[in-house]
Amino acid sequence: MTMSTKSVLKELLGLHFSDVSEFSFEFLKRSKNQSSIGRTFDFLLQKGIKAEKIAKNASILGMNPETVQQSFFKLNSLGISLKKIKKHPTLLNMRPKTIQKHYDNLINLKISPSRINTFATLLSRKPETIKDNFNKLTKLGINLEKIAKNAHLLGRNFETIKGNFNKLIKLGISPKKITANAHLLGMNFKTIKKHYDILRSLGISPKKINTSTSLLGRNSGSIKNNYDKLKSLIIHFDKISKNPSLLNLKPETIVAHYDNLVSLGINPEKVNKRPGLLGMSPKTIKDHYDKLIRLGINREKINKNVSLLTMNSNTIKNHYEKLKKLGLTHEAIIQNVQVLSMNSGTVQSYFNYLTGTINLNTERILIRSRLLSYNPDAFIRKMRIIKLDILGLRRRDEFNINKFAPFYSLSPATLLAKKIFFARNKIDILKNFNQLTLSWEKVMKKVGNTIDNANADKQGREMTKTYKKRYDEWMTEYKKWCNDFFRRRGRRLIQKI
Repeated sequence: MTMSTKSVLKELLGLHFSDVSEFSFEFLKRSKNQSSIGRTFDFLLQKGIKAEKIAKNASILGMNPETVQQSFFKLNSLGISLKKIKKHPTLLNMRPKTIQKHYDNLINLKISPSRINTFATLLSRKPETIKDNFNKLTKLGINLEKIAKNAHLLGRNFETIKGNFNKLIKLGISPKKITANAHLLGMNFKTIKKHYDILRSLGISPKKINTSTSLLGRNSGSIKNNYDKLKSLIIHFDKISKNPSLLNLKPETIVAHYDNLVSLGINPEKVNKRPGLLGMSPKTIKDHYDKLIRLGINREKINKNVSLLTMNSNTIKNHYEKLKKLGLTHEAIIQNVQVLSMNSGTVQSYFNYLTGTINLNTERILIRSRLLSYNPDAFIRKMRIIKLDILGLRRRDEFNINKFAPFYSLSPATLLAKKIFFARNKIDILKNFNQLTLSWEKVMKKVGNTIDNANADKQGREMTKTYKKRYDEWMTEYKKWCNDFFRRRGRRLIQKI
């Protein structure tokens, strides 16, 4: 390269002359267009490409000025923005025909013009390389839509992509989740691992990280800020760990969603129990809320059954109509709105079991619709415990469940505690079983204790505590066993009380 060309570069680039690489010097030395350096520089400058950027990509100055201009206009005509050309001026090193060929190749692979603009450097990659990566990505299970959305992967080293895939598998991320979050394959794995470790430090289990895999691509600072904001709203850490998708929300979004729920009368404690509500848009929540109100469910009932707000309004309406077909009145449904959140097929199955197998009068269910929201295995087992252990009847003794309606909602642990209390005080309950349904205040007054309701309940809870713990633990396992039996046999375990 002649001294005059070097002088031209120094004059054009000024302080940025030192940014010209050795490669660019060698290219310019061999270029047949040294005399046109100034024209090309002026054109680039005119289009907003700064001298510093030109210096770092000085090989462009060795191109034919007309070719550079034609390439610029070709890129522009294909939807590549001036901002992208300024950011990636090396695109101007290609001839217009080459640009068009590379562009058509991407279009044939269903990469949209907008995505090509977003990942404009793909135009500099050979079609053979792009196609090879495309085929390898599809073999990993990444569908066309995901490839199009994450088109930058087509320009990455596939060995790096495959390495990230395998490392994510080792972290416990399923192949299905990886392909659904394909952008992770283009990230530095050290960054992914850092985000993973932060999520673990916040109490998010590996299983939940797999469920909310997108969090691995989020900024770690944002995740921490979102976590702190949720805690400031009294959302308990174990609730956050069970609903990690909330960490995707911006703090201001979390607050707006929280304020919206409170404005609708939802108690903060209920929000804490159902933090998933914070992930729903205020518009959707309000729409569901208004439709529940129109159905006749008041503000207080909605607050007690906030899970209804998470359900599609049409689903609730469908459940409502099916309950009406069973014979439940509007009042009975509204009295126990929890049943609206249950699968209508499950409700029908419970109804058939209670009325057909157990011979519970339909009228009982229509009056006490809450029965349909009970676990049927647990409910019937409880009634058998009442028959055998509380009332002292034998298995072959007659037991008409319809005559024991006052016992339906009572805990066997409470009944047992009352039975023992009566026995210790020599009161015979066999002549009047209904004594067991009395409040603790009335139970204690039967033996001459003058005590107010609050203290009576307190003493009653203390007497019940041991039995309740034992019963609850046993019933938890019993439900699991019954569910397994139902899956295997297709019927409920108890066919007769």
